[in-house]
Amino acid sequence: MQVLKHQVVDKIHSRARGPTQAVTRQPSAGRSHDGALRLGEMERDCLISHGAASLMVERLLYSSDASLAPICRACGSIGIRNDERGLNYCRACRGNETIEMTVMPFPMIILARELFSLGVDLRFELRKQASKE
Repeated sequence: MQVLKHQVVDKIHSRARGPTQAVTRQPSAGRSHDGALRLGEMERDCLISHGAASLMVERLLYSSDASLAPICRACGSIGIRNDERGLNYCRACRGNETIEMTVMPFPMIILARELFSLGVDLRFELRKQASKE
């Protein structure tokens, strides 16, 4: 007779901080690589069907790959950021007066850059966030 034992301690597979992929800045996959659990498409669909919008924003944006992106308020294009000098620049408007730092997922920034290299320029519309008073 063989006994198959599964202990909870052996199955735990989560972390708060750890290694990330260089290109997408998302958590690495796999328990052997000290990876993190990701929210897949089926889990996302389940959360959407239950109306958990704030949990979706927290899981998909702030928990894993939130990044600051310079967006030009005048034209809506992604600007250029130089952290060493603290400079922001819009290549479309040729200025830095209307640049605003915005939080967005890093894969979205990568997608916008790839589309720009193909000749498609994304324009973002920034709105003032309502204050919680």
